[in-house]
Amino acid sequence: MRGKGILGATAAALAIISAPALAGDLGTAGTMTYALVEGPLEPNEEVQVQTDCAAGANMTAVGFGADFGGVRPLSLFLHSASAAEATLSATASTTFSVYPMCTTASVKYVEKSRSVPATAAATIKAKCPVQRHVAGGGVDAYAKVIQNSYPYDSRDKDSKPDDGWKASAQGADEAEMTVVAACVKAMPSYRSKKVDLSPGAGISFPIKCKTQKHLSATGARMTGATGFGGLEGLRPLDGSDADTAPDDSGLVNMDNYPSNPDSEKLTATAVCVE
Repeated sequence: MRGKGILGATAAALAIISAPALAGDLGTAGTMTYALVEGPLEPNEEVQVQTDCAAGANMTAVGFGADFGGVRPLSLFLHSASAAEATLSATASTTFSVYPMCTTASVKYVEKSRSVPATAAATIKAKCPVQRHVAGGGVDAYAKVIQNSYPYDSRDKDSKPDDGWKASAQGADEAEMTVVAACVKAMPSYRSKKVDLSPGAGISFPIKCKTQKHLSATGARMTGATGFGGLEGLRPLDGSDADTAPDDSGLVNMDNYPSNPDSEKLTATAVCVE
């Protein structure tokens, strides 16, 4: 099932697309299913995609991207075991894509919220319970723009980023910001890659899951002060295997704004499960 959004002509208008019970129209691999909702988006417009997993499945993440760039995420949030939303704002004419990602595994969700004053940046983390490992997550930044969203390591005995989900956001308006971690019993595989971003540079690159593993979430974090980076895509990709499910890699799109005088390091992570 693919949902097409038809947006109004009013500047800063919010179009809402409801695409319930997506049954994995992009395919199934292992415990994961993948779906796609897409549509046009014009400058200064916003779209909110509300979607559900099929019966018996649980949301691990909601990916996003755009054919020509020019989108900024305001929410990539898991509301419950089966429901999620993505709210995107456009800076240029483009076609947006939203990717609900669902698993048949049991998932425990943990939320952490905080009020963030106007003009302030914030970083919030949601920690998984003991003996659970993060398989995905999300953030609702409300009126602020999401800068980073990624799995993190809490400096326990291992160095795997399995302990929870962390996100940061920046914006002019006051916001109630919430981060959620999707936590599972079986340890996922975490594949990370680090690249340098010079001022004004943008980059797009995939992080590949190991063989027999399937993407459950993609995370990205850029060093430096919040507000200098632009997250433009966290989407699943299909590889050269026999199936058509986009389970093989996570694609990250990130900009280092020209207003930042410094080079920054981008860490991108693919979270992969059975």
